[in-house]
Amino acid sequence: MCIRDSAGGDDRRKGSADDPKGAITHMAHLTILARITAKKGFESEVAAAVQQLAIPTRMERGCVVYDIFQDPTNSSKILIYERWESHKHWRAHVETQHLQDFKNGILSSHAEMTVEKLTSAS
Repeated sequence: MCIRDSAGGDDRRKGSADDPKGAITHMAHLTILARITAKKGFESEVAAAVQQLAIPTRMERGCVVYDIFQDPTNSSKILIYERWESHKHWRAHVETQHLQDFKNGILSSHAEMTVEKLTSAS
């Protein structure tokens, strides 16, 4: 399940119920910036498909944040901000049927997408 953590860190604390022995000290999240550009005339269809993609994605194991933003002055531009517990979790997401369906459907004919992978610099 996607857990929103507005503080930007792992919600589990050392010695907590999630980590009774205090073994968790740092979790290296993976941040993904997926930039989608809808083709002219398909902006609404692409935006709706992205919203539908978010529903199962937010339920995936390892999803920390999955937020969608649309440019207020150019409806063809969509940004998906994702945070995953690990690269392994994100790779599992990439293989899911709902993402494959999105890529082979809407993305292949009505939009283009670029993906940036980022990790913490500190």
